[in-house]
Amino acid sequence: MDFIKHKQENNKNLASLNEIEERLKSQKPKYKNYQRAKTHGSKNQTDTNSAIEFFYHSLVEKVKELHATLPNKEDRVVILLDLTKDPVNLSGIHCLVTPSFFVHLECDYYNNYKVEYQFFKCQFEGQIQELINKLSLRSYSTQITTQPEYPAFFKRCLQVNPERFIHLL
Repeated sequence: MDFIKHKQENNKNLASLNEIEERLKSQKPKYKNYQRAKTHGSKNQTDTNSAIEFFYHSLVEKVKELHATLPNKEDRVVILLDLTKDPVNLSGIHCLVTPSFFVHLECDYYNNYKVEYQFFKCQFEGQIQELINKLSLRSYSTQITTQPEYPAFFKRCLQVNPERFIHLL
């Protein structure tokens, strides 16, 4: 069976998907670390956080440009999440997930922005690592390996996230 954006679009985990949709519809007040950082962080910390967020978005745009050049449709599928709208995730700000790369911007309890990322057989790893250095994100980022079964992780992400967050480059 052919697909429009990705292979999991007809294989959604409806229980998890509905749970996420209900959570996102929540009207409960959201206490988010990034909001506290903007109002209670020092001037230096606020300036640093703004720079980290700017560099994060620059990195994401370049990653999207690189992935858009891939010949296989399946490799050009990305999930873009604005975690500021998630009432449960206190630290998350933004997240990009591709079949071979994951990058996440968050704000910790101490008002510090940081970037976490992971590669999985990413043909652009060298270019992305260079960009992380060029954008001065190295000091504010951590390469993680929390998803040892990355393909299964990406498949689950496609199955549980609403289609409005999933894009074909």
